[in-house]
Amino acid sequence: MDGDAKVGNFAFVGTEVSAVFDFEMTTISDPLADIGWAEVLWTSPGLFTSHPAAPTVEEFVAQWETLTGIAARHRPWYRAFQSFKMATISLVAGHLFAVGHSDDLRLFDMAYSVRPLTQAALADLGIDEPLDTGPVLARKERALEVRARTKS
Repeated sequence: MDGDAKVGNFAFVGTEVSAVFDFEMTTISDPLADIGWAEVLWTSPGLFTSHPAAPTVEEFVAQWETLTGIAARHRPWYRAFQSFKMATISLVAGHLFAVGHSDDLRLFDMAYSVRPLTQAALADLGIDEPLDTGPVLARKERALEVRARTKS
């Protein structure tokens, strides 16, 4: 399964999963795509590694291999694939905010992740070229306007 399998999209009763949320883009796919997605999320500050007992990404992958019996091969390729996917989601989010289809400031912030996600993906593919300035970001004035309007 490939999609948005992260802790925040599961509800638990005790240690059992009781509900699953936000799986509109989930598909049956290569299980290694989940490892790529997990590794991208693992490098995002505060998502998985904020707890002192959180395993390292290598420990997580080793446990996943043990539980699934699948060797986590081609990890840089899968990380790049998922980083490009997240960069695309962030680019669309930033555009929706920029053109006024949403006033959700999280979308404004997401646009700033496009460049680092793209650079990380290219690095995983062994490409070390500077990026141009990239997509046009929403004007900061728009964010200030939305902030002022939502405070009142």
